[in-house]
Amino acid sequence: MTSIAADLLLDNGQVRTLHAAVPVTSALAIHNGKVLAYGDAARSLRGPATLALDLEGGLALPGFVDAHIHLLAYGLGLNEVVLAGISDYAEIERRIAQRVCTQSPGEWITGSGWNQDTWRGIQPVRALLDRLSSLHPMVFTRKDGHSIWTNSLALQRAGITAETPDPDGGRIEHLEDGTPSGILAEKAMALVLRCLPADSTTNEYRGLQRAMALANAAGITGLHDFEGAAARTAFAHALGAGALPLRVQMMIDLPAWRAGWPTEQTTNSGHPLLHTGHLK
Repeated sequence: MTSIAADLLLDNGQVRTLHAAVPVTSALAIHNGKVLAYGDAARSLRGPATLALDLEGGLALPGFVDAHIHLLAYGLGLNEVVLAGISDYAEIERRIAQRVCTQSPGEWITGSGWNQDTWRGIQPVRALLDRLSSLHPMVFTRKDGHSIWTNSLALQRAGITAETPDPDGGRIEHLEDGTPSGILAEKAMALVLRCLPADSTTNEYRGLQRAMALANAAGITGLHDFEGAAARTAFAHALGAGALPLRVQMMIDLPAWRAGWPTEQTTNSGHPLLHTGHLK
């Protein structure tokens, strides 16, 4: 009886298995995505078509699983103004001003990642954005995703004035003179975000491809994605194209669940790389 040859052999390294019986091994054989053997037994499964990697004494770890992520939103954000991790407010202005120079008047400028706690007393108000451009509506999401910072034109596009009431579960912040400050929190964010032009399916898929590549580069091979139907469609597209390099457990939002989509949600079945696991 012919033994199964390994598709992949990791050899000459420190392979952490997370298996209690063999927590560390120098060699690992894999076939069809599953571990076949450790150590010398793994080396014996090397065949003519086996991809053998000499780790040269290096460390190999199992792939990481991100337990809460919005990967499509992250991918789309890569095409926006990136404000994450910037403590110098001058750099915030520089990046936004740079984008103003590349976009036509009237086009939305969006971004994410700002954190005013690191700006040494500077507070995000619409006037700061207005001085960068009065011809581009702007909206930037805070690093925690629970508030947005907008300019006056964005508020105008959304029809928000001093008299606009707070929506249920949301808050429109105001200046001392009673006018909107440019900060909208929680459910109030939708008043502006619904004015943004919708991303095309093509742009969403391209954004997801970029995000998946970066996830793999960081050692992430599985994730729990907390997005809705658009993300599910993009992941399904990748799966159908044979280009899904992750094991994805999707949430499904309640409206989509009530509409009966996707079909496997009630049984938790689906493809090994993509299935629905929970409601949000």
